[in-house]
Amino acid sequence: MDLEKIETIIKILNKSEVSEVYIKKDKNSLKIRKSKAVNEPEEAVAETATAAAAPSLGESKKKVEEDDKSIRYITSSLVGTFVNADSKVGAGSKVKPGDIIGAIESMKLRTDIISEYEGIVLDVLVTDGMVVEYNQPLFKIKLANS
Repeated sequence: MDLEKIETIIKILNKSEVSEVYIKKDKNSLKIRKSKAVNEPEEAVAETATAAAAPSLGESKKKVEEDDKSIRYITSSLVGTFVNADSKVGAGSKVKPGDIIGAIESMKLRTDIISEYEGIVLDVLVTDGMVVEYNQPLFKIKLANS
């Protein structure tokens, strides 16, 4: 890879919501990662434009502390595309530990989202086909034993 191509990749990365790029060609590899601004708090990391409707990580942490102790959030375990079409879990659905309540598709692999809690889904915070970030809240659950 020549320097001009690398500079072009960096410019594209800076303009996009993507935070990291890894490219491998023959025996060469290149990994570029955006760094956070020095004065930027960790919770204020930029969200994807499609995730604007869902609470940010900082907001979700704050909500857990402020809300009733019986409210929990199920978050994304990886970056990818949220899929809810197969599970049909929505607001008002009853869930228990081990239930598959959705999936994340990433790099043509599908990873199930498994409920850790028993309770009722109060809200699905993302829509089917939406790009989600790591640790982004996906479901708001009211615990059954509360």
